[in-house]
Amino acid sequence: MSEKNMTFPYCLPIQCNHADQVLKNIDRNLDAFSFFEVWLGAVTDLDDDLLNVLLRLHAPTLIVVLRTKGLEITLPLKRRKFFMHEMAGSPALLDLDITVQRAEIRYLEKTALPIKTILSYHNYQETPSTRKLRSLAASMATHNASVIKIATMCQSPSDALRLLDLGQELKAQGREHIVLGMGEHGAVTRIFGTLWGNKMVFAPRNIALSSAPGQLTRDQLDSILSILPS
Repeated sequence: MSEKNMTFPYCLPIQCNHADQVLKNIDRNLDAFSFFEVWLGAVTDLDDDLLNVLLRLHAPTLIVVLRTKGLEITLPLKRRKFFMHEMAGSPALLDLDITVQRAEIRYLEKTALPIKTILSYHNYQETPSTRKLRSLAASMATHNASVIKIATMCQSPSDALRLLDLGQELKAQGREHIVLGMGEHGAVTRIFGTLWGNKMVFAPRNIALSSAPGQLTRDQLDSILSILPS
């Protein structure tokens, strides 16, 4: 399939240590991805200009993450608030995990900043019960999430099936969503979730650049998705 085929909403996760690497990664992949997930919390030489440049050049395709891998928060809250103000009014999406980033969520509600959010829930150990998953999604909806994201570790095929069911429920409700399973049993959710309504699928160029366990590369997804009926 041609690199310019944008049939599927591939998102490139970018966890670079240096600001110039972030920009280079986007520039060299513009024709191959619909979205770019930039983990600002991973940039060691982060300054106040990087986000401005990203918003000016790539805002409609940009997802901003203010934490690091494993749900760690390294940026001070004052700095995170500064970046949120920079994003106000932009079409870019800000990913906030509801477990570790409650301070940011409360701040957005208090200030009413016009920011499009992906409110997310990550569980790297297990997939909660269907009742818990529905409760999490409902909670995110009450916080005015632009996109509801749930990513959990699948310990069995039944976990993956429950995630796919949740995705279909959210689709029926008209809610933009990303519901994905991690681990080997979760791979199927990245395939059928993409075909059945996920807003995007995270697809690194190679496994070593994955931002979560069980991600398939763009080439792997392309090979599979291109032969499956949507």
